Amino acid sequence: MDEVKKPKKIAVLGGGIGSLSTIFGITSVDNWQDDYEITVYQLGWRLGGKGASGRNLSANARIEEHGLHVWAGFYDNSFWIMRKCYDELERPPKTPLAAWQDAFKPQKIFTLEEYINQKWITWNLDLPTNDELPGNGKELLSLWDYIQMALELVLEVFKEWLFHKFDCTQVLDFLDNIVTCVDSLLKGFCQQIFVSTESQSTSTKSSEEKTPFKANFHEGFGLLLGAINFAKNLDKDSKNHSIDHHKQFSSLLRKFLNWLWQEVKEEVETHNLTRRMWIMIDFAVTHICGILEDGVLFKGFHSIDNYEWSEWMHKHGASKLTIDSPLARGMYSAIFGFHKGVTKGFVEGDWQYRAVAAGVIIHGMLRFVFTYKGALFWEMQASMGETVFTPLYQCLKARGVKFEFFRQIKNLALSDDKTNIDSITLGHQATLKPEYKEYNPLINIKGI
Repeated sequence: MDEVKKPKKIAVLGGGIGSLSTIFGITSVDNWQDDYEITVYQLGWRLGGKGASGRNLSANARIEEHGLHVWAGFYDNSFWIMRKCYDELERPPKTPLAAWQDAFKPQKIFTLEEYINQKWITWNLDLPTNDELPGNGKELLSLWDYIQMALELVLEVFKEWLFHKFDCTQVLDFLDNIVTCVDSLLKGFCQQIFVSTESQSTSTKSSEEKTPFKANFHEGFGLLLGAINFAKNLDKDSKNHSIDHHKQFSSLLRKFLNWLWQEVKEEVETHNLTRRMWIMIDFAVTHICGILEDGVLFKGFHSIDNYEWSEWMHKHGASKLTIDSPLARGMYSAIFGFHKGVTKGFVEGDWQYRAVAAGVIIHGMLRFVFTYKGALFWEMQASMGETVFTPLYQCLKARGVKFEFFRQIKNLALSDDKTNIDSITLGHQATLKPEYKEYNPLINIKGI
């Protein structure tokens, strides 16, 4: 008689997002229970790790949590799990958080704060949405693709500033003239500007008084368009580029950036639109030039991870205004990129607490800005426990995963050769009353 195969026992110590997403992957395979028996041992009464949340029943069931309230639109793996999870639960359509798009809503506006002349000024960014859904994976872009997209963004920011700052008729005349001086492949872009100018000039007027247009802007705009045209004519595969190509490309961009600074340096502290335009363009161009000059296209992002990000930006000529800007501060804050959690140094101008590897954050930032689906952020419509961990718990439990709460790890004993964990000693933090077979961590709050 053939020996019956016994499933391997998997003890999962802690129910954070790493544990639960791993279990979700294992249990997504057909007949997984033939191979494994999975038990999650959780300290205390709730899953979620840093994303755990609860309800304070003595304070009108107020949500209490410390997890993030948004996910970025490029989190394809996370959204794939949540979409599959909500689909499996098949909640009644009219119940709260019935489907994943009830639990997560796209957000296209987010707010930064600038500290200028001893006061805080609000900076609202309204980013375009698209028709894609996070969780639908597709082939990732190359670094060269990102660079060209960043160039298009620089051109768009510069163009928007022109229409806000100067008389629209003069700007149109300028653009019409410049089109005749550049490669025809840019003509479509400028024609698109002409079509949309009427709506832009009426709906996005600045309260700051417009000034006469400067004739010498032909020089700066020509440098920018020249850089864009140069990049478009290089091979799509950056492996076929030469170092000399990248030097020429970087030189054009640096000439444009130097020209722009000379034009705007007198008003960056007093004119909000000009300052923000400068920060965004300096930020983007510095990163493009730094990537080109450090050979990141050939060596990979890891080649600059020995630099702290602010140090790297400074090395490549970013202004202090840009390095200390809300754009940089927002990225540091979003990933908790500080030594020992000391979140200061931006208003004070002190860089010593910043702790982010340049390659890691630049790669992540490019994904964040250029590959989001639907919207830059998707906001949870309840707590993270209710939108993420409750569905995961219900789904995994229905699949056959066991959960034991109030279990504390007492000891992990190694094997004789010290290469494996030989035994796990667990303690009980609480004992259930005799009438309860298992602990139920969920309560119903208005249908959630």
